[in-house]
Amino acid sequence: MARFSEEELDEIRRNTDIVTLIESYGTKVKERPTPNEYIGCCPLHEDTTPSLFVNRAKGLWQCKGACGKQGDCFDWIEHAEKVSFRHAVELLKAKAVGVLTGNGTKAAFARRLENPTTPTAEDHQLLNEIAEYYHTRLKENPDAVAYLQSRGLDNAEAIAKFKIGFCDRTLGLRIPSNQIKAGKEQRTRLSELGVMKKETGHEALRGCITFPVALDGNKVGEMYGRRIMRGTPKTERHWYLSGPHVGIWNAEAFDASKEIILCESVIDALTFWIAGFRNVTYAYGNQGFTEELYQAFIQS
Repeated sequence: MARFSEEELDEIRRNTDIVTLIESYGTKVKERPTPNEYIGCCPLHEDTTPSLFVNRAKGLWQCKGACGKQGDCFDWIEHAEKVSFRHAVELLKAKAVGVLTGNGTKAAFARRLENPTTPTAEDHQLLNEIAEYYHTRLKENPDAVAYLQSRGLDNAEAIAKFKIGFCDRTLGLRIPSNQIKAGKEQRTRLSELGVMKKETGHEALRGCITFPVALDGNKVGEMYGRRIMRGTPKTERHWYLSGPHVGIWNAEAFDASKEIILCESVIDALTFWIAGFRNVTYAYGNQGFTEELYQAFIQS
């Protein structure tokens, strides 16, 4: 669900020198008499007679030998790193490319992108870090932004205050691989928290606008996801993390007012909040009214 605009992809292509990129993986190319053209041995197959042709001006490469592979900077990274297109884009955006050396980890299992989480963090602090990461990804996805606009939720103040985010399946590219001990341990823990699915290892809220429920002290108690992919069955549109609901969304409303607007969903509650009714909260669906929320009403 990590969709990239053509403008963004074109910018990465323009900012990537294809010759420098290819040589960063140990493949040497020599300049040909024709301007901007280079030739070298293709590393994608056994090549003793140079068959890799590179055009610096166009940002393209092509093997005219046994493998016949070709493409641009994204295709090169997909082959060199053995990763998906989405992963290749993220690596090029972060300029996290080139031969890995001296880290003692097999290249196929290494993670070049920065891990946005602290593996040793307490559960609710870890959920906060994940909510923060999803928050940073929101504006990276045109579909997510368009969905918020369609629901009247594209309010900068609300997005920032409530850390509204988007799960574009890139968190898994930053968490260590489950083929190494540290990665297996962290992914197991994220599965226990409901962030990743135990069966597949995929992010549970993938393709969802995310709405965390904040606790005190940079902690998150719960996270709701609204899946926005067209054609998604109704039974798969709404997701919460596994385990009991913890926390009250916009809990400060109970301190500010004796009159509270209670909504069924966070999207309804946000609509009120954006319209100026700040004394609003929501239950976790029509059967999700918690004891914690009940006590807040009793004590207010």
